Amino acid sequence: MERPGAKATVVSDLLDYFENCTPFPHFRICCSLRSKIDGVLAQRAKDARIDHFPLFLVIEQETQCRTPLEDGQSYIVDQSLVTGGLEGEHIIMAWKADDAPWPEIDENDSGFINTALAAVKIVQNETDVIREEADSSCFYDEDYRVVYTITMESNISLSKSSARTASQLQDLLDTLCKLTKALEQERSEDPERIDTLVDALRLEKIETEHYRCAWYLSLFEATKAMLSAQAQQQFNQRHRAYRKTIGHPKPHTKIDINEFRRLQRDAMDQLRTIFLQT
Repeated sequence: MERPGAKATVVSDLLDYFENCTPFPHFRICCSLRSKIDGVLAQRAKDARIDHFPLFLVIEQETQCRTPLEDGQSYIVDQSLVTGGLEGEHIIMAWKADDAPWPEIDENDSGFINTALAAVKIVQNETDVIREEADSSCFYDEDYRVVYTITMESNISLSKSSARTASQLQDLLDTLCKLTKALEQERSEDPERIDTLVDALRLEKIETEHYRCAWYLSLFEATKAMLSAQAQQQFNQRHRAYRKTIGHPKPHTKIDINEFRRLQRDAMDQLRTIFLQT
């Protein structure tokens, strides 16, 4: 799946992809990203089976944000100060100041990521959170030198896996391609509706009951907006009672996670019917 400055790719050989296939420079110039990928592969090697290999969904984005910084905003420092850095090597470090220029990027624009993850969730019928193996971001200058910041975010966590035969894998990838193309086509006609839908499907780790209730309602409304009048009526009948409970919660209302998952599965069933005719 591709948009200008963004690409989502299913990868079997993660290192080979970053060394030989990626159109973006980040792996080549960023020691932190290389270190995180090494960590992912080392963990996978511990759990490796001779008849299995892992698949990874690699989501990459690049945003043009040319911004000259003022004197005193950037420094040459030892690379050992960042994850994966080597002592004795040098890097550029930039500090963000409220009264100085800083690249303007929309850090809340997660539409591309959400669309890719939504496609996986729908095809896999996955109701759990899709966790990241590794995440890294950085700036780079006009000479393609990486510029680290003190606000750079990164995290690592493990996701669950399942095995597939070669033919099952090919079917899965064909379906993913078909679905992402359909979502992108629909988005070209109605961006707000699709962005709202894939955002609701992402379902990140939710810490509070209030937030969980709000996300249930978001997924309910976003799914219903995709349906025909007859399908909307049937969808309402299946979830109306619990949606009413969540729509008018009492102070100590706790959402029933089984109902939440039932809504997710139903939503993904409806979307497979719409976009994949299955």
